[in-house]
Amino acid sequence: MIMMKVLHYSHRPDQYGIDTFLISLAQVQKQGFPDTHVGMAFQTNGPSLSKYQEIGLPVHVLNRKSAKDPVLFFQLLKVYKNYDVINLHSYSPWAFLAAIFSRKKIVFTFHGALGLKNGKMYRILKWYYRYIVNRYCDKITFASKASLDRYCQTIMASPDDKLIEMFPYGLQLNNITPLKSRSAVRKELKMEGKFVIGTVARIAPYKKIERVIDSLESLPNPEDVRLLLIGAGDKAYEAHLRQRTGELNLENRVCFLGFREDVIDLVNSLDLFVLPTEKEPFGLALLEAMALGIPSAVFHDGGGLVDILGDSGYVVKTPQELMDVISNLRKDGALRELVSQKVKARADQFDIRNTAVNLQRIYAEV
Repeated sequence: MIMMKVLHYSHRPDQYGIDTFLISLAQVQKQGFPDTHVGMAFQTNGPSLSKYQEIGLPVHVLNRKSAKDPVLFFQLLKVYKNYDVINLHSYSPWAFLAAIFSRKKIVFTFHGALGLKNGKMYRILKWYYRYIVNRYCDKITFASKASLDRYCQTIMASPDDKLIEMFPYGLQLNNITPLKSRSAVRKELKMEGKFVIGTVARIAPYKKIERVIDSLESLPNPEDVRLLLIGAGDKAYEAHLRQRTGELNLENRVCFLGFREDVIDLVNSLDLFVLPTEKEPFGLALLEAMALGIPSAVFHDGGGLVDILGDSGYVVKTPQELMDVISNLRKDGALRELVSQKVKARADQFDIRNTAVNLQRIYAEV
């Protein structure tokens, strides 16, 4: 048996979407493919590093604070030499250039856009993706048509059709299990008897979290409604959200929980999960909520989020429409149960084992 050695490289084990996906993927690859040796490499340390170590994977932490640090290139050259395939989950040019110079097979798993629309850095990155990534990658994988479209729109060019592989990403759905009961979590949060809405996202402008806050502005009888914002990130944007909350007199109804280890427990306590991001290539937080049977809503411009949810939940265009969804679910327990069953059944289609099989095929082909 010839052992294939695959290295996943990402920025940081930070417990957000990419990291959640990688933990599930690495575990399935290690357990389900004995002829594949899987390793992990990260630019810097993070709170979920121990989860990879518990799986029993070799983990390389490079301890570089900046993705621009050229030392990354030389560190990764040393790490890459022990692997056959480099599966990149990061936009770091140094990580990509090191893979090229090490003459390894390169699979780039696209997780989102560059986050830039203009300026010198955008022009540099656009050139980099158009002429380096599209030229030297052996495969580029996308989770959805929306994901591929966003990539092409951002860099204003399309990869060669032979480079493109498109299949849904997923999670280990059977591992999405709360540690605490729904009632216990609500009691801890002092939200018994409330209608609880929540979102899990990095606090950043592109997540459009104000759209959820604005949906509460004209809600009838809002005193028994609570909104949980789970996640940390951009301090300036968080200050903006807090200011908006104050302007709408919602300080007692919107809870900024920050980074939490118990995300699954918190999501399981919700009556409605909302992911308001626009043009999201894929949404693992949404998939987790659906797997738990939590009625879910996204916005019509959510890209891959709309693909994941399908017709099992709610796709809204405005905060006003989201308010209507909240109002209907608040007063109709039978409706909540029906939507719960539908989103849970839909989530079953996104099993990480299917993702792992597709990637394994790609590794063998490149």
